Amino acid sequence: MLSLQMLLDTGKDEQKENFDVLVHNGDSVEGKSVGLMSCGKLEWI
Repeated sequence: MLSLQMLLDTGKDEQKENFDVLVHNGDSVEGKSVGLMSCGKLEWI
């Protein structure tokens, strides 16, 4: 399953605009960022 994240929580009780695609598997509630899984390489979805 995929989800889109439009806001990123900062450490100062604020949010900033962001665009990230999260990949969820059946074992975990939390998703993993495609940007982190790609090791910084450009990924087309």
